[in-house]
Amino acid sequence: HMAHMPAGKIVSTPLGRTATTISGQPLRLPQGASEMVATAMDIPPGAATAIHQHPWSRFVYVERGPVRITNHDNGQAHEYQTGQVIAEVVAQWHEGRAGNTPVRLVVIDLVPPGATNMVMKPAP
Repeated sequence: HMAHMPAGKIVSTPLGRTATTISGQPLRLPQGASEMVATAMDIPPGAATAIHQHPWSRFVYVERGPVRITNHDNGQAHEYQTGQVIAEVVAQWHEGRAGNTPVRLVVIDLVPPGATNMVMKPAP
């Protein structure tokens, strides 16, 4: 039979706590009934998401980075590293871009039932 192994110590490491988005806005959550939607997003090296915005707050864990997020409304760009957790901007046009390495993001949205938290920028 297997020898009894002592249990390892459980370690709780805070990854983030914020009341604002990465551009300083207050978080925005849906009122009333909502659903949690979790998505893994893989961005190949050199690729970028379409320019988009979110009606409600979106929370992102950078499982594999870095990822560069460019805010087209305020012109700011910032790189987020593996292990960081961010609250994405609300109702501001932005995109995420991978550098030379693949990016994997774990995205958490709270949305009204059946809704999506993505609005694509219309073509000019």
